[in-house]
Amino acid sequence: MRTSIAYASAVAFLLLASAVIEAKEPTLVVLSVSWDISLDASGNITKLTTDDEQVPTVHARLEKAIRGWHFSPGKVNGQPMATESHLSISLEFKPVAEGYEMRLLGAATGAYYGKLASAHYPTEAAREGKQGEVVLLVHYTGTGVVTDVAPYEDGPKADARLTHAAMASVKKWTFATEVVGGYSMAGVALVPVCFTLSGRTPPPCDWKNPATGESLSAGQAVALNPAAKLETDVIGRVL
Repeated sequence: MRTSIAYASAVAFLLLASAVIEAKEPTLVVLSVSWDISLDASGNITKLTTDDEQVPTVHARLEKAIRGWHFSPGKVNGQPMATESHLSISLEFKPVAEGYEMRLLGAATGAYYGKLASAHYPTEAAREGKQGEVVLLVHYTGTGVVTDVAPYEDGPKADARLTHAAMASVKKWTFATEVVGGYSMAGVALVPVCFTLSGRTPPPCDWKNPATGESLSAGQAVALNPAAKLETDVIGRVL
């Protein structure tokens, strides 16, 4: 039996996004894009870049929007400092007569993924057709090493075998951490891992965080204690 897992990587979403413009039938596509962002001690953006090469047509619109948002930098001993962070953005694309409408589903600062390790899809779970999204609470050091992984208590309920497989995988991951005033920051993040089987209807891997109302899909990491913070409310905005 062939299986596939939608890991915390934006690749699948990025490939889908380019098809939205050419779609003959109304189709909603969700896309996750990560940006590297540098702030000065006043919270002004000094650098904004992305490694995304799949959908460059949206970069200009996104960058213009981001540069209009208000951020606060991290602090060291209570003093604001220049901060390097990561901005994860979730977008929904909807075809319209003029091309497509791009709506913001979520945006969050904090550490992002460094090195990922493939998870093993449990054989028995796959044979039984078990699919689903696992959301994990992950602690990491300033060097990005994962020190603790546990199921998020308010996360979606998944088969125990999928949960254990996701945990075993994430323990091997590393994070690209935030840097404040030259110091790399340890932290805590919510990490989704979505298990899907080829040939079956994929599960709804877009769990909504009850604390924030934001959807958490594969390809995203939500830092619970980010050093840099996005102060502007952007959810629901159309770009």
